[in-house]
Amino acid sequence: MKKPLNEIVAKNIFRLLEERGETTVSAKKKAKMDQKTVWNMAHAEHCNPTLKNVEKLAATLSVHPSLLMIDSALDNGIPEPNTVDLLERIARLSPTAQRQVSEFIDMWERPNTGQ
Repeated sequence: MKKPLNEIVAKNIFRLLEERGETTVSAKKKAKMDQKTVWNMAHAEHCNPTLKNVEKLAATLSVHPSLLMIDSALDNGIPEPNTVDLLERIARLSPTAQRQVSEFIDMWERPNTGQ
C-alpha cells in the first residue's frame, strides 16, 4: 500500500531541513509562510499540503518540488539537479519506451552474481 502524500512530503521536508541545519522557524522566514504550516508539513500533522506551499518550501530548500512528493526520492541523498530533467524526459516517452528505460534501470539494480 502506498503512503499518503502528506506523509511522503513530511518525510522529505523533515530530512532536508535536518540535512541543511534548518528549522521550521528559519524555513518559514525564507519561504514567507506561516510557521505552523511549515511545521505541519514537516510532521504530517493534520496536513494536506497545497502545491503552492510545496513549491514554496521546495524553492526554500533548493530542490525541485517533485522531489518532495516522491517517496524514495531522497533515499540516496539529494539528487543532482539534472535528475529531475531526466525524469521529465522519461515522462514524455511513450509507454513502451518508459518500460524499456525501467527494464534498463532494473538491470543496474540487480545484485552482481559474479558472472
